[in-house]
Formats: sequence, structure tokens, C-alpha cells
Amino acid sequence: MTEFYLQSQKTYNGRYMYLSCTQEPVPEENKSIVHWVLTVTGGESARYTTGPTTITIHGQTVYYAAKVSYTEDKFPAAKGSTGGSIEIVHEADGSKSIECSIKTAIYNGVMYESKATWEMDAIPQASTVLATDCYIGSTSVVLVDRKSSQYTHTIGFCTPDLEGFLCADGSLSQDPMQLSATSIPFQVPTYLYDRIPDEKTLECKFICTTYAGQTQIGDPQECRFLASCREEDCIPYVGGEVQDCNNVTVALTGGQDAAVRFFSAIGCEIHTEAKNGATIVHKEVNGVEIPGVNIELSAVETGKFIFTATDSRGYTGSATVEMNLIPYVKLTALATAKRLGPTSNTVTLTVEGKCFWGNFGAQENTLQVCYVQGEEETELEITPTEDGYIAHGTVEGLSYERSHSLQVVVRDKLMEVPAKASVNPGVPVFDWGEKDFAFHVPVTLEDGSVAISKRMLLDAIYPVNSIVVRYDHISPAQLFGGVWERMVNPQTGEGVFLLGCPADDVPGSFGGEAEVALTEEQIPSHNHGFLDYWTTTAGNGTRCAVALNGDGAGLDQKANARSYTANTGGGSAHNNMPPYVKVSVWRRTE
Repeated sequence: MTEFYLQSQKTYNGRYMYLSCTQEPVPEENKSIVHWVLTVTGGESARYTTGPTTITIHGQTVYYAAKVSYTEDKFPAAKGSTGGSIEIVHEADGSKSIECSIKTAIYNGVMYESKATWEMDAIPQASTVLATDCYIGSTSVVLVDRKSSQYTHTIGFCTPDLEGFLCADGSLSQDPMQLSATSIPFQVPTYLYDRIPDEKTLECKFICTTYAGQTQIGDPQECRFLASCREEDCIPYVGGEVQDCNNVTVALTGGQDAAVRFFSAIGCEIHTEAKNGATIVHKEVNGVEIPGVNIELSAVETGKFIFTATDSRGYTGSATVEMNLIPYVKLTALATAKRLGPTSNTVTLTVEGKCFWGNFGAQENTLQVCYVQGEEETELEITPTEDGYIAHGTVEGLSYERSHSLQVVVRDKLMEVPAKASVNPGVPVFDWGEKDFAFHVPVTLEDGSVAISKRMLLDAIYPVNSIVVRYDHISPAQLFGGVWERMVNPQTGEGVFLLGCPADDVPGSFGGEAEVALTEEQIPSHNHGFLDYWTTTAGNGTRCAVALNGDGAGLDQKANARSYTANTGGGSAHNNMPPYVKVSVWRRTE
């Protein structure tokens, strides 16, 4: 144990006090127990008057005695000693410096203070360790903070199912190695990948044990760091192969390495390989999952095929395979027919639509447009357009007196599309019957331009802001066209009566109320009779009450202080509508 000694000033005949302290370390708690003893000695006399005495250690008063006269046979006037103990907590590095003092007066009453600093023995501290996070296969720097240059340490490395001890060169050994190095580059072994086949990071631990010679200092200190998977080292390998499996399109292109849009069926084969202990958990091509190795995509619309594979750690690799895509256009057909005249039996047939004018590779695409009549087909003359075709033909022998449905078929190398064209009965310009006759004015001219349109008729009969009243809810828009709105009050949504307005008023303004509560001013002027109460002693002299409808002339006294009629009426609103029938009213807005 370390000792500390502090002496007071010597006074009359050499009387003085001294403080002696011993240190008892408690390493496991980083503190020391200080045992102190105060001794009074010296001088020829047995007792001297002693003033107030205070002993202070590290700011704490460990002993105090009031003034003691030389006539009292007691310490500290008399020689002797006293003592005690105090706990002192050391700094984090184990060091500690404290101040001790003796304050007293001996014999002459003059107070003196003696004090000194005690540099206590440091409590040995275990070294601490830190390590930097890193990727698996790269370097983590291990840093050791030694509390003494005389110390050595062993550093254990721990992960699930793996333990070892660091060597000075950063390698691992199965046996502990006492080191003095404070910075060690640790190459994280790649076989740690196998410890985390389903995770991206692994928590590792270093345990540092400190030694002074062969004696362990303190408890082992530990630190943790993360060893992470490097994404570029773990992304799974992905490859793929594609080929057309549709015999029809293969014959058109001349091989399996090209695809025809909308028609080719592409067989896809994926190749994958997981890395660094992971496994492949999901595969797909163009967003379609591949349960095994192969899958077929029908009616493809692209020549680009993106293969992806995801491993058990969540890393995804991809590969893109492209093949020549023939930009086939799906065949469409719209057929129309028109009589040459109102009473003509000859009809012009027109078919138009989109098609693919191009070469598949091994074969050119062809187009055929036919009018079908029973088992017979008649080809129409085809004219290519910018994005399709238009075909014309003439059909004869179609009676104008009835309607006809013309059947059309359009074919190319891949598709056959049917279409129909309807022909209405022909209409003579003038006809008559037993009781009527009619003029029939065509709505189109010979060149196809409009002579009289439905819009022209609508504007002539029901221009914008016209009002139509109907006995049902059918909108005039269904009957005549145009845009119509129902006539209701926009604020309340209620139906309204129509009120003609003078020239100086505003058409389209709304007003009125469905119900009205009359005010006092709106009630016709009128009056009410009432009964008034009086008293009399006529007859036998007994006073009685008489009710009169008058002024009470000849009676003695008015019995009631105020005359009034009784209230009546509920004040409710009354219906303000005459007899009506509900109809729907519409106004044309466009």
C-alpha cells in the first residue's frame, strides 16, 4: 500500500500534528480506500490548548474537533491519535491526485493550515479495443488503447460458429497470442459469406484481454463491428437464350432468331448462378416469373427480353437479350357501301383499314380484300395508303326497295378479318300512296358533301336557348342532338314554373317559393268580438259576476283588469302552388 505523510507546523516546545494516509486499491471498482491517522505529539507538556482542528481529504472533512483547553485531558490537547477511512474514485485511466490538509492552532491560538497534494498510485486499467466496419474480404483496422506501455493483450475474434485470435500480421490463430501492437489490419476472411447466406451483414466481435506480464489486468473489453457483403461481389450471374417457337412465324422470317410482333411465341431459357453462399430464390423474364429454367411468352410485342434473378440476400442480377422484331401491324377492316342513286340497284363498296406492308424476312406480306357472296369471293382493287390500305369495288343487282348486308373478308399472311357493310333501301324523290304523298330530299350531294345535316335541322327547329317540355325524362339530346340541360333552380335544385317576362326584365333569372308563411302585414284587416267581465249587487244584494259583450253600462265594477281575445293559429307556411302536373323541362345550351 502507498503511504502519504503531512505534518503541521511545530509550535511551543515542538508540539505538532501529523496526518498519515495509506492507499488500498480496489481495481475492480476503479477506486481506492484511503486509511488515515491523525497523531498529536511533541512538546514537553502533556497538554496544550488546541484551537478548532479540521482534517480534509479530497475536499471532504474527515475529522473536526472544537477548541480543547490544556486543562482538559482529551485529544487533541493531549497526545494521542485518531483515524478513519474514505473511498476515493479514480479517473477513467486509473490515475488520481488528491489534496490533504491539516488546519489547527496549538498553544498560542494562531490558526495555521498545512496542505499538500498526494499523487496516488494509479489503478491498472484494461486496454480497450475498437474496429472499423468493412466489407467481407477487405480490411478492418483494429485499434487498441493501452493504458500502459508495459501491458500486452490478446484479441479474440468471434462470429457465429467461428472463433480465433488475432496475430500481429492480422491473420487468425487458434491459440491466443500476446501482442503489443496497437493498430492491426485485419483481413476479414471471405468464408464469412457462408455464415450469412440470407443476410447482407454479419456482426463480429473482438475481445481484448490485457496482461501485465502474465497477470490479467481488469476484465476483458469487447467491441463489435459489421462485416458487410459487397454488392458487386454478390450480384448473381444471369444469362438467357430466346427463340421463336411459332412454326407459322418461323416460316415467314426464315428462322428462330427473329420475332413477329403480336404473333411469335418466344421460348426463353434462363441461366443463373448465385455467389458467395447465397441461393437463387426468384427468376423472371419481362416481369413474368420463371418457375424452372424455361418459359414461353406468347403474342410478344417486343424484341427485348430482360432476364432477372434475385438471390437469398435480396441482390438482383439481370441480362438483356434482344432479337430482331418484325413490326407487324394488326389487320383491321371497315366496310361502307353507297348506292349510285336513290333508286339504283348498283352499290359502290369501300373497305379501308391498317395493314403491314413489308417483308418478314423469308416472305413478303400479301393483302387480299374480297366481297363474299355465298361461296364465291370477288377481289376488290387495293390501293396502299400511308399506314394501311383502301379497296374499292362495285356490286350490282341489289334491289333499291330493300336493305342489304354485304360480307367482306380481308386476309394477309397472318390474319383474316371479316367486315360488314349495310345498304339501306333506296328512296325515290317523290312517292305517293292511297292517302298521302311525300317529297324525299337527299341529305348529301353527288360528291358526298352535306346538303342538309341533322345539325342544320336542329338549329332551324330548336336553336340554342329553345325550351322543350316532355311528359317523360328522355333528354332532347337523345332525340335531336345538341346539348340540353334540365330546367331547375340552380340554388335549390327544385323544379320551377315558367313565367313570361317583359322586355325590360332579365330572362333566365329564378325566383319564387314553394311555401309561404304570411306576415302580419299580409293578413287582411279584420276584428273580433270578446266577453268583458263585471260585477253587480242587483236583486238580493249578493255581488256576482256578469259577462257582457259591451261596455258594462249600469253595472257597479269591472271585474277583470284587462280584456282580450284568445290566441289562435299555428303560424305554419302554406303551400303556394296552384294545381299542377309535373313534366320535364329542358333548355338547349349548345
